[in-house]
Amino acid sequence: MSITLTLSDISHGGEAVGRHNGMVVFVPLAIPGETVRVELTQQRERFAHARLLEVLAPSPARVTPLCPWFGRCGGCHWQHIDYAAQLAYKRDIVRSQLQRLGKQPDPQVRPTLGMDTPWAYRNHAQAVTDAHGRLGYNALKSHTVVPIDECRILHPLLDELWAALDLEVDAPPRIVLRAGIGTEEQMIILEGDDSAAPELEVDLPVSCLYQAPDGTLTLLAGDDHFHEVLAGRVYRISAPSFFQVNTTQAEHMLDVVRR
Repeated sequence: MSITLTLSDISHGGEAVGRHNGMVVFVPLAIPGETVRVELTQQRERFAHARLLEVLAPSPARVTPLCPWFGRCGGCHWQHIDYAAQLAYKRDIVRSQLQRLGKQPDPQVRPTLGMDTPWAYRNHAQAVTDAHGRLGYNALKSHTVVPIDECRILHPLLDELWAALDLEVDAPPRIVLRAGIGTEEQMIILEGDDSAAPELEVDLPVSCLYQAPDGTLTLLAGDDHFHEVLAGRVYRISAPSFFQVNTTQAEHMLDVVRR
């Protein structure tokens, strides 16, 4: 059964929010201010999740996504929203969280500092493979693999690895791609369900490791780490460790802290 909603807000997870019979309804791929037709997919006592069926009255902030897989692939959530509006919504989300959770009646939240070009920036990607060895991401709210030929948010260093990977049918189910944007060092981490590492042929100057189910890492080629340059400092990053996925914006954050 479908219902019609007028959406009034956006959640911290990026889903638009409406109300139906006193119940909060979360709608992915929609925008506050829109009137939409949806199908409820999961219902609880006070809230429900819905699938967007049709946009009856679109928001002025709605744009055509750059990626042809957007909406099926679960890797991105906001490509249907104009970037300036995205930044404003993110500010609203922080403000709302400070009011609701932090109990601050009137929190002062400055405008979000965005990128000049919000594409081709990620230095870290976690991909999955399908039964044919094709690389992609899980579908929105699903474990179904959506094969992707090209990911528009990956830095060219990762895009190069993505295009170069020639995987077999029995490829590891998860592939992690990493790179140091300032050093151009690249790394591939194969995450498998077997304890034994697979055989691998590498034609690129790239580090490659295998991660077993228990977390054990086996070095297959190159080094077990790579380097990144951030604000003039060189960082040594081990394969499983965290580092900001957006090097350019990480430098902007450092500038804010310094000021």
